[in-house]
Amino acid sequence: MSTDVSSVRRGSVWEEALLEELLYAIAHIAHAEQHLIEIETLQGKPTLAHLINTLRTCRKEVGNILLNHIRVSDDSGGEFRSRTESFWCCLKHSAMALIHCDEVIEKLIKRLADSVVNTGLRSDSTDADDVKLLLNELVEAYKVRKTLRVGFDEDY
Repeated sequence: MSTDVSSVRRGSVWEEALLEELLYAIAHIAHAEQHLIEIETLQGKPTLAHLINTLRTCRKEVGNILLNHIRVSDDSGGEFRSRTESFWCCLKHSAMALIHCDEVIEKLIKRLADSVVNTGLRSDSTDADDVKLLLNELVEAYKVRKTLRVGFDEDY
């Protein structure tokens, strides 16, 4: 097995990991923008606009790295969204949905853990139905996450 990084660099695992990290970076930056917009909304004045715009620019730069890496050329310009811009939007929103799925899963796991502690897993407890419901919701959330995640995989 070679330890030369250049031989690993072109491998499919390296490529997949890089694409996934770029997608997560885009999603997390967009999510940070979203939280800053929420703060501004609560304040009722645009005190963070410069920071929001800086994050947006960073997100677009990461997006350009991704698009260049997968060899998608920019055909932007004009009044209407181009194919590249539509593709970019789809990637951004799908990546953000993946992050939100992760947050839903984390919240369901916390509720499940709290329910188990509260019920002690007694089968006669009315809370046992809540535990079953949470387990079902968790399984469904995992399915949605897997669909989103696999949707980014070109071998799907």
